[in-house]
Amino acid sequence: MIFGKPGVMSTLLYCFIGLAVPAPVFAYTVSFVVIETGPVQDGVVRDSANLWENGLMDVFFNAGHIVSNAHTLRVTREILKDFPDEVQGDIDEARQGGVDFFVMALLDYPEADKVPGTAVKPRQILLRVFSVNPYQKVYEQKYSGPVRDELTQVKSAARSILPHLRDR
Repeated sequence: MIFGKPGVMSTLLYCFIGLAVPAPVFAYTVSFVVIETGPVQDGVVRDSANLWENGLMDVFFNAGHIVSNAHTLRVTREILKDFPDEVQGDIDEARQGGVDFFVMALLDYPEADKVPGTAVKPRQILLRVFSVNPYQKVYEQKYSGPVRDELTQVKSAARSILPHLRDR
């Protein structure tokens, strides 16, 4: 008996294994949708939708979550409801697919007086986060634009959402 008692060796072995093997980390499944609102104008480039979608998904993926996305929507009218009718099919599909959270980015564009072929940035971005089961709004944040470094804004906005998922 090296340690004096027969149970000490097994206790030390279990403690070592418990400390050496990392505890499993829980990952949420998160689906994203970007909705562009405002007038549709020929020749005006709107590249912010891709930037917001990819930036949000990158931050969540790097934080260990499973991410997916719905197609980007364009609507000409103002969105007055928390969850627009156009996205109801996407939330139903997310629910059936076992998604835990649904993140919606509403990008509101001004009327552009830009030269065709130039980029226009959203004047306001509204992020809404919904838990899917039970369905409820978890978080909402509004950002005014345009900003100089939109990618930095996107990643900062995504990081501000993450703690609200952990609260669930």
